[in-house]
Amino acid sequence: MSSFRIPAVSVIVPVYNVAPFIEMCARSLFEQSLDNLEIIFVDDCTPDNSVDIIKRVLKDYPDRAGQTRIVRMSSNG
Repeated sequence: MSSFRIPAVSVIVPVYNVAPFIEMCARSLFEQSLDNLEIIFVDDCTPDNSVDIIKRVLKDYPDRAGQTRIVRMSSNG
């Protein structure tokens, strides 16, 4: 039997020029009490360091690493 669980909740966060706000957003999501949570950050070719901030913050929440994805779009849409 597989240990894969379908997430109860999926949160999709668009990421484009949000460096001043993304750390607070990511920490808020990573600190949620719901265990069965999927967090998807969609990098819409952001020109700032928002994605680097997400990756740095995620290191503080290793239990959320398997539930978090960063998807990079091929062009800004």
